[in-house]
Amino acid sequence: DIVVRRQSDNTQGIRLNAENNVGTHADILFHESAMIAAGNDMYFAIDSDGTTSDAFFQWKKDGDQSDTGSALMTLTEAGNLGIATTSPAFPLEVDGFISTASGIVHMGDTNNTISFGTDTQSFNTAGSTRMHITSAGNVGIGTTSPSSNLHVNGGSGEAFPLILERPTTGGANFGVGLEFTMGDADSATAGHVYGRILACMDGASGNANGSEDGYLRFDTSLNGSETEAMRILSSGNVGIGTSS
Repeated sequence: DIVVRRQSDNTQGIRLNAENNVGTHADILFHESAMIAAGNDMYFAIDSDGTTSDAFFQWKKDGDQSDTGSALMTLTEAGNLGIATTSPAFPLEVDGFISTASGIVHMGDTNNTISFGTDTQSFNTAGSTRMHITSAGNVGIGTTSPSSNLHVNGGSGEAFPLILERPTTGGANFGVGLEFTMGDADSATAGHVYGRILACMDGASGNANGSEDGYLRFDTSLNGSETEAMRILSSGNVGIGTSS
Protein backbone atom coordinates (compact mmCIF):
# COMPACT_ATOMS: atom_id res chain seq x y z
CA ASP A 1 0.00 0.00 0.00
CA ILE A 2 0.97 3.64 -0.40
CA VAL A 3 0.37 5.82 2.67
CA VAL A 4 0.57 9.61 2.75
CA ARG A 5 1.00 11.05 6.27
CA ARG A 6 0.55 14.54 7.61
CA GLN A 7 3.82 16.33 8.25
CA SER A 8 2.54 17.98 11.41
CA ASP A 9 1.82 14.84 13.46
CA ASN A 10 2.66 11.90 11.16
CA THR A 11 -1.02 10.86 11.15
CA GLN A 12 -2.13 8.77 8.18
CA GLY A 13 -4.02 11.01 5.76
CA ILE A 14 -4.41 9.03 2.54
CA ARG A 15 -3.98 5.31 1.87
CA LEU A 16 -3.86 3.75 -1.60
CA ASN A 17 -4.67 0.04 -1.53
CA ALA A 18 -2.33 -1.66 -3.99
CA GLU A 19 -3.90 -5.09 -3.41
CA ASN A 20 -7.17 -4.03 -5.04
CA ASN A 21 -9.17 -5.88 -2.39
CA VAL A 22 -12.15 -3.67 -1.64
CA GLY A 23 -13.60 -6.43 0.53
CA THR A 24 -11.14 -5.46 3.26
CA HIS A 25 -9.79 -2.03 2.32
CA ALA A 26 -10.87 0.87 0.14
CA ASP A 27 -8.71 1.47 -2.91
CA ILE A 28 -8.30 5.14 -1.89
CA LEU A 29 -9.03 6.06 1.72
CA PHE A 30 -9.17 9.62 3.09
CA HIS A 31 -9.04 9.63 6.88
CA GLU A 32 -10.61 13.06 7.30
CA SER A 33 -12.67 15.51 5.29
CA ALA A 34 -11.27 15.81 1.78
CA MET A 35 -11.80 17.64 -1.49
CA ILE A 36 -10.78 16.55 -4.98
CA ALA A 37 -10.24 19.46 -7.35
CA ALA A 38 -9.11 19.90 -10.93
CA GLY A 39 -7.95 23.04 -12.66
CA ASN A 40 -9.93 22.06 -15.74
CA ASP A 41 -11.90 18.99 -16.85
CA MET A 42 -12.08 15.90 -14.63
CA TYR A 43 -13.02 12.43 -15.82
CA PHE A 44 -13.98 9.27 -13.97
CA ALA A 45 -14.18 6.00 -15.89
CA ILE A 46 -15.69 2.58 -15.22
CA ASP A 47 -15.40 -0.60 -17.28
CA SER A 48 -12.41 0.90 -19.06
CA ASP A 49 -11.66 -2.39 -20.81
CA GLY A 50 -15.28 -2.84 -21.99
CA THR A 51 -15.63 -6.32 -20.48
CA THR A 52 -18.82 -5.82 -18.44
CA SER A 53 -22.24 -4.25 -18.87
CA ASP A 54 -23.25 -3.78 -15.24
CA ALA A 55 -20.49 -1.60 -13.80
CA PHE A 56 -21.55 1.39 -11.70
CA PHE A 57 -20.45 4.33 -9.59
CA GLN A 58 -21.88 4.35 -6.09
CA TRP A 59 -21.90 6.89 -3.27
CA LYS A 60 -22.35 5.49 0.26
CA LYS A 61 -22.59 6.58 3.87
CA ASP A 62 -21.68 4.96 7.20
CA GLY A 63 -19.15 2.65 5.55
CA ASP A 64 -15.73 1.60 6.84
CA GLN A 65 -12.61 0.64 4.93
CA SER A 66 -14.34 -2.39 3.40
CA ASP A 67 -17.20 -2.46 0.91
CA THR A 68 -19.94 -1.69 3.44
CA GLY A 69 -22.33 1.14 4.22
CA SER A 70 -25.67 2.26 2.85
CA ALA A 71 -25.94 3.31 -0.79
CA LEU A 72 -27.08 6.89 -1.32
CA MET A 73 -26.73 7.27 -5.08
CA THR A 74 -25.89 4.88 -7.92
CA LEU A 75 -24.85 5.75 -11.48
CA THR A 76 -24.98 2.72 -13.76
CA GLU A 77 -22.91 2.01 -16.84
CA ALA A 78 -26.09 2.57 -18.89
CA GLY A 79 -26.18 6.18 -17.65
CA ASN A 80 -29.11 5.73 -15.24
CA LEU A 81 -28.86 7.61 -11.96
CA GLY A 82 -30.64 6.22 -8.91
CA ILE A 83 -31.13 8.11 -5.67
CA ALA A 84 -32.12 5.83 -2.77
CA THR A 85 -32.24 2.94 -5.25
CA THR A 86 -29.37 0.80 -6.52
CA SER A 87 -31.04 -0.43 -9.72
CA PRO A 88 -32.39 2.60 -11.61
CA ALA A 89 -34.20 1.70 -14.82
CA PHE A 90 -34.50 5.27 -16.11
CA PRO A 91 -32.08 8.20 -16.63
CA LEU A 92 -33.23 9.50 -13.23
CA GLU A 93 -35.03 7.34 -10.67
CA VAL A 94 -35.72 8.57 -7.14
CA ASP A 95 -37.15 6.39 -4.39
CA GLY A 96 -38.76 9.19 -2.37
CA PHE A 97 -39.91 12.78 -2.73
CA ILE A 98 -38.36 15.34 -5.07
CA SER A 99 -38.25 18.97 -3.95
CA THR A 100 -38.25 21.78 -6.50
CA ALA A 101 -38.47 25.51 -5.92
CA SER A 102 -40.82 26.30 -8.79
CA GLY A 103 -41.64 23.45 -11.18
CA ILE A 104 -40.70 20.88 -13.79
CA VAL A 105 -39.92 21.69 -17.44
CA HIS A 106 -40.05 19.23 -20.33
CA MET A 107 -36.62 19.12 -21.98
CA GLY A 108 -36.76 20.51 -25.50
CA ASP A 109 -40.24 21.96 -24.98
CA THR A 110 -40.09 24.67 -22.35
CA ASN A 111 -43.77 25.52 -22.87
CA ASN A 112 -44.72 22.13 -21.38
CA THR A 113 -44.37 22.49 -17.61
CA ILE A 114 -45.71 21.59 -14.18
CA SER A 115 -45.44 24.58 -11.86
CA PHE A 116 -45.93 24.90 -8.12
CA GLY A 117 -47.13 27.79 -5.98
CA THR A 118 -48.00 28.04 -2.30
CA ASP A 119 -50.10 24.86 -1.88
CA THR A 120 -51.13 25.05 -5.56
CA GLN A 121 -50.19 23.16 -8.70
CA SER A 122 -50.59 23.98 -12.39
CA PHE A 123 -50.24 21.88 -15.54
CA ASN A 124 -49.24 23.93 -18.57
CA THR A 125 -48.98 23.21 -22.29
CA ALA A 126 -48.08 25.59 -25.13
CA GLY A 127 -47.32 28.20 -22.47
CA SER A 128 -50.89 28.25 -21.07
CA THR A 129 -52.33 26.74 -17.91
CA ARG A 130 -54.68 23.88 -18.81
CA MET A 131 -55.39 22.53 -15.33
CA HIS A 132 -54.98 24.14 -11.92
CA ILE A 133 -55.35 22.67 -8.43
CA THR A 134 -55.99 25.16 -5.62
CA SER A 135 -54.94 24.90 -2.00
CA ALA A 136 -58.55 23.94 -1.19
CA GLY A 137 -58.32 20.96 -3.52
CA ASN A 138 -60.53 22.43 -6.24
CA VAL A 139 -59.55 21.39 -9.77
CA GLY A 140 -59.95 23.85 -12.60
CA ILE A 141 -59.77 22.86 -16.26
CA GLY A 142 -59.60 25.95 -18.44
CA THR A 143 -59.66 28.15 -15.34
CA THR A 144 -57.15 28.99 -12.61
CA SER A 145 -59.83 29.98 -10.09
CA PRO A 146 -62.15 26.97 -9.78
CA SER A 147 -65.12 27.62 -7.51
CA SER A 148 -66.02 23.95 -6.93
CA ASN A 149 -64.32 20.56 -6.64
CA LEU A 150 -64.31 20.36 -10.45
CA HIS A 151 -64.76 23.49 -12.52
CA VAL A 152 -64.56 23.11 -16.32
CA ASN A 153 -64.39 26.23 -18.50
CA GLY A 154 -64.37 25.47 -22.21
CA GLY A 155 -64.16 29.12 -23.22
CA SER A 156 -66.58 31.13 -25.34
CA GLY A 157 -65.95 29.00 -28.44
CA GLU A 158 -66.55 25.61 -26.82
CA ALA A 159 -70.18 24.47 -26.47
CA PHE A 160 -69.26 21.10 -24.94
CA PRO A 161 -66.48 21.60 -22.36
CA LEU A 162 -67.20 18.18 -20.86
CA ILE A 163 -67.68 15.02 -22.94
CA LEU A 164 -68.50 11.59 -21.52
CA GLU A 165 -67.53 8.66 -23.75
CA ARG A 166 -68.18 4.94 -23.53
CA PRO A 167 -66.03 3.17 -26.14
CA THR A 168 -68.36 0.39 -27.28
CA THR A 169 -70.20 -0.67 -30.42
CA GLY A 170 -73.16 -1.13 -28.11
CA GLY A 171 -76.71 -1.94 -29.00
CA ALA A 172 -80.23 -1.12 -27.84
CA ASN A 173 -80.27 0.77 -24.52
CA PHE A 174 -76.48 0.96 -24.16
CA GLY A 175 -75.79 4.26 -22.42
CA VAL A 176 -73.33 6.60 -20.75
CA GLY A 177 -74.13 9.20 -18.14
CA LEU A 178 -73.83 10.71 -14.72
CA GLU A 179 -74.58 9.05 -11.39
CA PHE A 180 -75.30 11.07 -8.26
CA THR A 181 -74.33 9.49 -4.93
CA MET A 182 -74.50 10.64 -1.31
CA GLY A 183 -74.39 9.17 2.16
CA ASP A 184 -77.21 8.31 4.55
CA ALA A 185 -78.15 8.93 8.16
CA ASP A 186 -75.61 6.34 9.34
CA SER A 187 -72.66 7.15 7.10
CA ALA A 188 -71.69 10.24 5.13
CA THR A 189 -69.67 8.09 2.72
CA ALA A 190 -72.17 5.27 2.16
CA GLY A 191 -72.24 6.04 -1.56
CA HIS A 192 -75.95 5.46 -2.18
CA VAL A 193 -77.27 6.31 -5.66
CA TYR A 194 -79.92 9.05 -5.57
CA GLY A 195 -80.26 9.70 -9.27
CA ARG A 196 -78.88 9.21 -12.78
CA ILE A 197 -78.96 10.94 -16.16
CA LEU A 198 -78.00 8.83 -19.17
CA ALA A 199 -77.82 9.15 -22.94
CA CYS A 200 -78.67 5.79 -24.51
CA MET A 201 -78.86 4.15 -27.92
CA ASP A 202 -82.47 4.18 -29.09
CA GLY A 203 -83.66 0.89 -30.57
CA ALA A 204 -81.87 -2.11 -32.02
CA SER A 205 -80.41 -0.01 -34.86
CA GLY A 206 -79.62 3.01 -32.71
CA ASN A 207 -75.93 2.34 -33.13
CA ALA A 208 -75.96 2.26 -36.95
CA ASN A 209 -73.03 4.27 -38.26
CA GLY A 210 -74.23 7.53 -39.77
CA SER A 211 -77.79 7.25 -38.45
CA GLU A 212 -77.34 7.12 -34.68
CA ASP A 213 -80.54 7.42 -32.62
CA GLY A 214 -80.38 8.33 -28.95
CA TYR A 215 -82.67 9.05 -26.03
CA LEU A 216 -82.20 10.66 -22.61
CA ARG A 217 -83.14 8.73 -19.47
CA PHE A 218 -83.68 10.21 -16.03
CA ASP A 219 -83.60 7.86 -13.03
CA THR A 220 -84.61 8.61 -9.45
CA SER A 221 -84.29 6.63 -6.24
CA LEU A 222 -87.22 5.43 -4.13
CA ASN A 223 -86.67 3.33 -1.00
CA GLY A 224 -83.09 2.69 -2.09
CA SER A 225 -83.94 1.44 -5.58
CA GLU A 226 -83.24 3.39 -8.76
CA THR A 227 -86.00 3.44 -11.35
CA GLU A 228 -86.55 5.34 -14.57
CA ALA A 229 -88.73 8.41 -14.00
CA MET A 230 -88.63 10.13 -17.38
CA ARG A 231 -87.44 9.47 -20.93
CA ILE A 232 -87.02 11.73 -23.95
CA LEU A 233 -87.03 9.64 -27.14
CA SER A 234 -85.06 10.37 -30.29
CA SER A 235 -88.39 11.43 -31.85
CA GLY A 236 -88.78 14.13 -29.21
CA ASN A 237 -91.61 12.39 -27.35
CA VAL A 238 -91.42 12.69 -23.58
CA GLY A 239 -92.55 9.83 -21.35
CA ILE A 240 -93.11 10.29 -17.60
CA GLY A 241 -93.72 6.97 -15.91
CA THR A 242 -93.50 5.24 -19.28
CA SER A 243 -90.55 4.35 -21.51
CA SER A 244 -92.55 4.33 -24.73
